[in-house]
Amino acid sequence: MLENNFFSYVPKESTINIYEIFEIFFQTVAKKINLKFTHNAYLNLKKCSNRKKINKNIKIALNPFATVLSNNWSLVKWEELAKKLLRIDNISIYIFYSKTDEDKLNKFYKHKRIHFKCLTISAYLNNIRNMDLSISSDSFSSHISHYYNLRNIIIYGSNNYKLFQPPNSISFFNSGGCKYYPCYNIPKCVDTSFEYTCINSITSDEVYEETKLQLIN
Repeated sequence: MLENNFFSYVPKESTINIYEIFEIFFQTVAKKINLKFTHNAYLNLKKCSNRKKINKNIKIALNPFATVLSNNWSLVKWEELAKKLLRIDNISIYIFYSKTDEDKLNKFYKHKRIHFKCLTISAYLNNIRNMDLSISSDSFSSHISHYYNLRNIIIYGSNNYKLFQPPNSISFFNSGGCKYYPCYNIPKCVDTSFEYTCINSITSDEVYEETKLQLIN
């Protein structure tokens, strides 16, 4: 039976990415039923050239919120990043968030090229697909950006990025010197002098520099 044989196909490395497991699963099923494996999401795993072409007027999505607190990059740093991105004349920034996070953005920097989008899930899906590049925390947004073949930059906090990083994405991660890192979203640093030092050690400068590289490649 399939369930008895599936794990013999799984690589024995200590860290297996969820996308690799998904691919192996479907390849195994296809083999068992003599079906050619043609799942589009995996035919193009390593083909960066198949990503969306950058438009002349560049749209960048910022997805600043995650459900897990230890995966939330400081809004101060998101604001710093937005200001730096505005140095590029042909960029418009779209900040996506839900109703529950609306109050957190009241003091966020306002600019004519920064657009705030408080959306339902369905409206979000219709909007994110039109972006050229997405920057997000370790959240739902990072996987949706991969699904729509966007240039995808992800800022990781307490989790092990190797487990959840979508193919062809750029990951930022840093232990910050925390002895518990990675803690797999069960932080032991709360109320300590090094609370969330992992994600707080990532700077807006390094994310900005990588974003510029992504826009010219």
